[in-house]
Amino acid sequence: MKLIFSNRGHNINIEPMINSDIWKNVLERIKKKVTPIIYATWFEDSKLCLINENEFVVTVPTRIQKRYLDENYKEMVIEYLKDEINKKNILRSWC
Repeated sequence: MKLIFSNRGHNINIEPMINSDIWKNVLERIKKKVTPIIYATWFEDSKLCLINENEFVVTVPTRIQKRYLDENYKEMVIEYLKDEINKKNILRSWC
């Protein structure tokens, strides 16, 4: 499974998923693992925009956030997303 962090308006033009608790649940788990300042700086403005069989797309406001999350939190986010998807038995969902 591939995770793509996209800086809004540059690589992909999609809106956040509607009526989905998946990203909320992932963010709650992340909040428990990182300091409040890390969460506020790097995760707070992120949005889950795409889930399909091969990839997740998470949008963030800046290229700096995109790079930082990709380099430091990618594996953790993938693990948490997979857990949430398995709980909900979701195979495909687009925004």
